Amino acid sequence: MSARRFFCVSYYEGNLDLLKYAGEDYLVYFKGEENRESYEAFSGPNKVWIENTGYNLSAYLRFIDDHYDDLPEIVVFCKNSTYPRHVSEDCFSRLCMRDVYTPIVDPESWEGMNFPVAVMSTAGDFLEINDSWYSRKKRGRYFNDFQSFFRFLFPDTREPTYVRFGPGANVVVPRAHILLRSRAFYRNLRSFIGYEPLAVESFFVERALDAIFCAPFEENPAMSVSLDSAGLADLAKRCQETYRAQTRLKRAVTRLGYAVSRRMNKLPGGAS
Repeated sequence: MSARRFFCVSYYEGNLDLLKYAGEDYLVYFKGEENRESYEAFSGPNKVWIENTGYNLSAYLRFIDDHYDDLPEIVVFCKNSTYPRHVSEDCFSRLCMRDVYTPIVDPESWEGMNFPVAVMSTAGDFLEINDSWYSRKKRGRYFNDFQSFFRFLFPDTREPTYVRFGPGANVVVPRAHILLRSRAFYRNLRSFIGYEPLAVESFFVERALDAIFCAPFEENPAMSVSLDSAGLADLAKRCQETYRAQTRLKRAVTRLGYAVSRRMNKLPGGAS
């Protein structure tokens, strides 16, 4: 693609007013049969109709997969409803023109979110406590919590205490950041979220974008090879079993430490 800045837009109902910031450099992904008429009525040439799966992440991941060898210098990944749903138009117009990795977020919309549930970084980023609160009443096909998902993507690192992300997964990403991961990595992510509109794993991908595009973590070698759904399911199952076993061991060690501490305090000369 010759465009320096390109807008990858996931469309689900509403208008496409934000295209005024894109000029001719955009591609709109119309999602689901419910938006087929909107797709057909759209007069612009840069449009694709796709199934409604995986939240808006499926459009982003498909774009990366399809254009991996010819990516624009900067990609603005956004929903057609980014403003006013997630940010003001003024905020969007400023942030979408940045040349560095930038979650499109508006700190003014976080009123009422207090520590320890949420905090703000010095860069004005949204930091959410990593407790998978949004998935407690749902089950994913491959993963049920962010911790095991994150450890599967990046097995040589620890899961974070807080997660930095842009609500709605609206983000500006330079090409070099996208290329930190292999094409197969993104294809496998597509498979993880491609089974229903609001697949639980899509919320995990949303919260992992910062690490995917920025962190110096090595991707899981298993993610560097394109796998079918059966292969992904088997790997995910084994990863979760390992994570649960490690979690049980950590808790057992912690309880043992507490028990030893209490026993030592009761001995002659102890703290008690």
